[in-house]
Amino acid sequence: MQKILYLLFTCISLNVLGQGGSFSFTLARPATTSAGVYTQGGTLVRTLWNDVKYPSGKVEKDWDGKDDRGIKLPATETYSVKLLTNNVKHTWEGTIGNSSDSAGGLSKHRGYYHCMRGLAFSGSYGYFCTGYSEGSPSLGKFNVNRPNQKTQFFTSNTQSGDINYVAADNEMVYWGALDANIRGNSFVFATNVSNDKEVVFTRGSAYTVKYGKTYTNAISIVKAGNGLITGLAVQKKGNLLLVARADINELQIFDKKTGALINTLTVPAARSVCFDRNDDLWMISGKTNLESFSISKTGQLTPKISITGLEDPAATQASPTADIISVADGGNSQQVKFYSTSTGKELGILGTAGGYFADATVTDNKFYFNDAVGKRLTFIAYQPNGSFWVNDPGNFRVQHYSPEKKFIDRIMSLGATYSTWVDKNDITRVWADYLEFNIDYGKRLSGKTGWTLVKNWGANISSAYDKSEKFKFITTLSNGRTYGFLRSKAGREIVEFPAKGQLRFSGRTPTAGFNFVLAKDGSLQSYTKAPVGGRSVVTVFPLTGFDTQGNPGWTSQPTILATTPLLTEDDPNAAPRGEMITSTGKAIIFVPNSVKKFVDRKPQSWLTGYHLGALAKDKEQWLWRTELATNRNYKGEYPAAGFFDIGNSVNDNAGGSLCIVDQNIITSYHGEFWKNGQTNKYNHYWDNGLAIAQFGITRAETREHATPGMAGNALTPVLVKNAAGDLYLYHGDESDHAAVHRWKITGLNTIREQEIPLQRRTAQTSLQPVRKNIFNLMEGLPYNATLTDENAAGWQRFPAEENTTDLYTDVFTVNTSVLQHDRMEDPDLFIKFAKPTPAEYTVTRDLGLLKIQRSWSLSGLVAYPGNMPNGQSIWQYLEVLDEDGKIISSFYVEMNRNMKPFSAQIFGNRRLLGTGEEHQLRRTMSKFTSLNISVSKGAVTFTYGQQKPITAPLFDPAANWKKPKLLRCRFKSVNGGSVYAATLGLKNLVLTSE
Repeated sequence: MQKILYLLFTCISLNVLGQGGSFSFTLARPATTSAGVYTQGGTLVRTLWNDVKYPSGKVEKDWDGKDDRGIKLPATETYSVKLLTNNVKHTWEGTIGNSSDSAGGLSKHRGYYHCMRGLAFSGSYGYFCTGYSEGSPSLGKFNVNRPNQKTQFFTSNTQSGDINYVAADNEMVYWGALDANIRGNSFVFATNVSNDKEVVFTRGSAYTVKYGKTYTNAISIVKAGNGLITGLAVQKKGNLLLVARADINELQIFDKKTGALINTLTVPAARSVCFDRNDDLWMISGKTNLESFSISKTGQLTPKISITGLEDPAATQASPTADIISVADGGNSQQVKFYSTSTGKELGILGTAGGYFADATVTDNKFYFNDAVGKRLTFIAYQPNGSFWVNDPGNFRVQHYSPEKKFIDRIMSLGATYSTWVDKNDITRVWADYLEFNIDYGKRLSGKTGWTLVKNWGANISSAYDKSEKFKFITTLSNGRTYGFLRSKAGREIVEFPAKGQLRFSGRTPTAGFNFVLAKDGSLQSYTKAPVGGRSVVTVFPLTGFDTQGNPGWTSQPTILATTPLLTEDDPNAAPRGEMITSTGKAIIFVPNSVKKFVDRKPQSWLTGYHLGALAKDKEQWLWRTELATNRNYKGEYPAAGFFDIGNSVNDNAGGSLCIVDQNIITSYHGEFWKNGQTNKYNHYWDNGLAIAQFGITRAETREHATPGMAGNALTPVLVKNAAGDLYLYHGDESDHAAVHRWKITGLNTIREQEIPLQRRTAQTSLQPVRKNIFNLMEGLPYNATLTDENAAGWQRFPAEENTTDLYTDVFTVNTSVLQHDRMEDPDLFIKFAKPTPAEYTVTRDLGLLKIQRSWSLSGLVAYPGNMPNGQSIWQYLEVLDEDGKIISSFYVEMNRNMKPFSAQIFGNRRLLGTGEEHQLRRTMSKFTSLNISVSKGAVTFTYGQQKPITAPLFDPAANWKKPKLLRCRFKSVNGGSVYAATLGLKNLVLTSE
């Protein structure tokens, strides 16, 4: 039934016992506020708001008597409001483990799994590749005078292939790549030194990287699973280009100008290849062979010199200024060795014998070419002046040395870091996977200051340990020694980080199993998870001391700290990923996942309840629950603190770790595949369940690579406190910055909590006539539902059936709560339409029979997520019709193809309301934006967002503006052009009249 509210009076107070109440507070200065309703027993039953800024002065508020799901609470209970105020600041300070000159942007070096995979010099530039890059360019260059400033010369959103090898002469740079999504395919392409454009090989052919770039002139295209490139070299003086493929025992020889294949040789396990300054070939092959050859123009090899005594040669390169060949020797050597190209005589060694197998301490003359698990791809690259760079892959750095082997500089760029830890009892020690950094908090974070790489603990960790989990819960205990855990099949083994030497393996695993964390005080906090209908238990295993080897021990029988009530589907219930107990004794449970049930590895149901909660100590009682899930169909903006998004196409890996220091609780959300991207968002709560703030950003907000504050898959954030009482949040990064991030959290002394009594309403009312009629067009719509005849609440769709044949080319869906996540507000309405054939579909709202005397207006929020403007195959209009079906007003956006770049224009009744570059305007209009359509005396005024209002005549001069009857969302498909889906979101639509 339609519901038109004719407001003949204003209710000043309406109070019935149990139906809520009013309250007020006064702020002496502006502050961020959060408020909730609590029972007399201290349980949070309704979060009224979170993270809302108010100016100074008095604020008056009401509570409707409902809980977070809109259910009326018992009238017999006594309730009060808790108000949390603060002026806490969350500041992104920069990164650790990346030596780039800039804190962000395109000039920042950023690997994915590597710092670099290859490097070659031509003139004053070094050209490098970075291997797998997840949809971004895998290559770049730097000026030799500014090595820590990257220059990117492919577009920032180009998947260029997984480039692992590079070689250069004075005119061209050659790149050896594989297709990251068809990993058996490999090829070579080239760019010009003069302009970085692709080289056109007369004997080349096209290759398209799956999900990426098309190369019009690639050569050496091999489509075989075992035919990947293992070496690449080009003559400086001569005309030959060599491509080695070890697994098929092949060495291809090309004309470097035309790309023509000259010869193919069979060479056992041909790997690293290079030419010396006399254009003789040096090649690593077989197991330990390093040999030189003279090479003819037809690709015939004549052996010259053979170097013996190498352990495990991994890469070789020749000096351009001297008769020197260098080789990176792995195995038990881990050194760079130098030989005469004319005699084969050894000329010197750079590096510490044994590398990190002997000691974890990092130095500038120590290399990590391989470890207990296997090899890492390394390289040596010479500048034209004879100085050289050595890739130190285990430390994610490339070291620069003078011709005399003196250290000059480095480029460091951590690869994907999925495991981050900070010693809470010594916060100067920070770990990224197996690397340990020393932090100087007295200096700002930059590429050169504030951090130092001091240890690499990974060399001796064998494949018996889970290499994906890395270290956990690293802490210095009461005996002054530092411990952590490594996961093996037997459990989490205790390991020790000694001041000297290598990692010590204890061989011991605590009886607590897997679901525990090591707390700052040395105790183990554990969680025994029960199914729905059972009771989960939080327990603590106190530290009892240390054995003769210094291994810590804990009690075998834990102390029960807290127990859940009988669990429901709504309750948070998950094993811990971080410390669980606040300083006031509350046990905090955080559920980072979004999927409840999988069948055949496919999600079948979703965790729609609360994702964060606090248990009372020694009681079976939830003190509060928050981070209520959105719905799976939600496609709106990132939700406010107090909510957990399971929509926006996020997969099960939605949240990260729980962080607790004192009464501060921070949850993380990295949002894998959120809006086809990721997020780096954090909610900061006080341990009463109310939010202090939300900070961080999403991929959708970024405008460039290495955007400050953005990280991909920051899985394991860690929170620590300094002596001054400030907090630091550290977290890793998959690819955005190739580093560990740090946020500083200050102003914690501004946090104030106050309890405010609720004032029960009385039956007293006051009547005050008003002039406006208000018609809420969204009232009565159900939460998270498909619009049908039964639940339409005055809306009607044509045709009535949902169509999801193809979500991009053949679709018509009308749903609620797609862009609006808070179920305590009226739902939004979201429409999606596309048809490959001519058709016209509509969604309408009856506007009743308002009696218009002077004017009326339609106001609310509209959004067009991902829409294309009218002008191609899909057109859409937002219209108001009179009782005879004539159009009073029409709001729409059209493409203008006469302008370059293409522009989009916003119209109200054919009058231009706004214009902008198409892609920018589409981004702006994808979010909810205010729209007001006011009609008075036959004129229509359109106000949209920040655009300057315009006034236009009626769309149809014959329309009766005093009798608006129908709001119509009209979608039309036409023949020709590409088919795309048009979308429209409507929220808070209200019709008012006078």
